[in-house]
Amino acid sequence: MKILDLIGHALRPIHSDSAKLMDSQPGVRNVPNNISLSSPAFENGQAIPISHSVDGSGFFPELQWKNLPAGCQSLLLVMEDPDAPRAEPFVHVIVYNIPPNWSVLAKSVFTADGLSQDAINNGVAIGLNSAGKAAYMPPAPPRGHGLHHYHFQLLALDAKLLFPGEPTLPEVKEAVTGRILAASELVGTFER
Repeated sequence: MKILDLIGHALRPIHSDSAKLMDSQPGVRNVPNNISLSSPAFENGQAIPISHSVDGSGFFPELQWKNLPAGCQSLLLVMEDPDAPRAEPFVHVIVYNIPPNWSVLAKSVFTADGLSQDAINNGVAIGLNSAGKAAYMPPAPPRGHGLHHYHFQLLALDAKLLFPGEPTLPEVKEAVTGRILAASELVGTFER
């Protein structure tokens, strides 16, 4: 067994808490959950293909949605892993100000440095992940740590979000208070 596998096995009992996820917060939990959110890459509750992980291409798995509420001015996507061996769920990406006329978030929206120029030109912005980077991080759980659940949380907001820089998740949570019209979640799993 490799050293990284041993470390993963040693960390197996350590996890964050799904009660700390974005969509478990009272302001999100109490809104309608009638947005239909799906991915052609995986079914809800099923495995994310290795091609979308750090062991594959690492491309973002395309998301599709419909049934946005009236009054939606922007969308927010937060991807978190509550199985990470740390106090808080690991934030893989925060994407905000997604235009309400979009119905897909494709892999082409993301680049190694953050967002594509087309996404930026459409007003889309990105926050800081748990590694402190304004970028998407694919699933990369510690080897031997067990099954991880990746929560893609989509929120419809009644306004666009404005930040002086690239926000952290706590800053985003504060900014969306009282602005969430509806929410949805898609969960994919991955294990190494």
